[in-house]
Amino acid sequence: MASLGDAGRWTIAALRRQVGRRAARVNPDRPRSILEARVLVVDDEREIRDVLTDYLEGEGCAVATAANGGDALESVRRNPPDVILLDITLPGVDGLEVLRRVHRDHPEISILMLTGPGDAALARSALVSGATDCVGKPVTLAHLSHVVSAAVRRASELRD
Repeated sequence: MASLGDAGRWTIAALRRQVGRRAARVNPDRPRSILEARVLVVDDEREIRDVLTDYLEGEGCAVATAANGGDALESVRRNPPDVILLDITLPGVDGLEVLRRVHRDHPEISILMLTGPGDAALARSALVSGATDCVGKPVTLAHLSHVVSAAVRRASELRD
C-alpha cells in the first residue's frame, strides 16, 4: 500500500473541503449526467474511498466500495456497476488483473483507473487492456465529474 504522506493528506483534506462546499451549492432540480449511476470505488486507502464516495453520492450516484481486488471482483459478480473507479496498485489481486477480468466478463462496464505519480507505464498497460480512461491522483472534483460523466454515457451506450 502506498502511503499518502504529508502531501497526500493535504490533498485529501483539500478534496474534503471541496466536497463540502460543492454539497452546499447543489441544486437538486438541475439535471446531472451521473445521476443514479452505480459506481464501484476500489482503493486500498480508506481516506480516498471515503472522499470519492462522499463526492459521488452527493452527485446522486449509488456507490459501493472495495478495499482490494478480490472484494472488487466479488462486488462486480453480485451487482455489476455502470462504472468502476479502480486503483491500479492494490494488494493481492492488483488493479490490472481486476481490469482484465471485468473487461472480459463485462465489457459494458466503464473502468476508470486511478493512477499515482510514476504509474505512466502501468496506465498505458491499463488502456491497452481495456480501461476507459486513467485518472491521476490527486484528482480535482471538476475532472472527476467530467470523466465519470463520460464513463456513464459510454456504459449507457453499450447497454442500449
